Amino acid sequence: LDASGADALLDLLDAHGVLHLPDQPLSPEQQMDLGRLFGPLQRTDYGLRHPDHDEIVHVTDVRKEDRITERWHADSTYVPDELTVCILQAVRVPPSGGDTMFADQVRAHDGLSDGMKDLVDGLRTIHTGSAFARLMGADPADAPRRTHDVVRTHPRSGRRFLYVNPAYVDRFEGMSRDESRGLLRTLFDRASSPDLVYRHRWSVGDVLVWDNRTCQHYAVHDYGSAPREMWRVSALDDGSGTPAARSAVSSW
Repeated sequence: LDASGADALLDLLDAHGVLHLPDQPLSPEQQMDLGRLFGPLQRTDYGLRHPDHDEIVHVTDVRKEDRITERWHADSTYVPDELTVCILQAVRVPPSGGDTMFADQVRAHDGLSDGMKDLVDGLRTIHTGSAFARLMGADPADAPRRTHDVVRTHPRSGRRFLYVNPAYVDRFEGMSRDESRGLLRTLFDRASSPDLVYRHRWSVGDVLVWDNRTCQHYAVHDYGSAPREMWRVSALDDGSGTPAARSAVSSW
């Protein structure tokens, strides 16, 4: 894949939000090279890190009650450097179950009534990583937080999308949690409406590529103690606001 091919993938992401590349098993190095076409990679310093590469999130078996990803979310919306393109590869999959669902936030916004669009346009929400920090055994008080517009405009496609998720949104800026709760619940429900959802049934070697801004996702833990292993890399916004295809990668 070269830079022009990566640009074509970005065009497809603008149109569809999530892409399925079947039967594309990648080495860790190849997956990182692919991710770097879209920007510098996020590095991890917590327990989900791949043992040999801190640019790879190593998603392995956890108890259902500890699985923070079994709820609708976009990844790391509370960190200073925004995640843009995410790439997830299936290394091991259970005999059944373990699907991942994606919800289209462009259509979520488009489907709001005119009155609701007017109401939320200009509102901002506070995103916090306190719940994730608590799960990782860190002090929630030290977790990063970031404020985002409820409705954003995609810097590449120009399309407007809803940007709220129940995993990390704490409240509206300038409001209390109690004041925020009702409207947030309405927006959360709209963001995950079943008619917006694509549900992916994994096979080993599947690679999914998605725009972390215009898609939320939900990992379904319905496979008991069967093995399930995924590798994820995420490109960061390099300051331009939009991913730009980088130099050619010959190993992929």
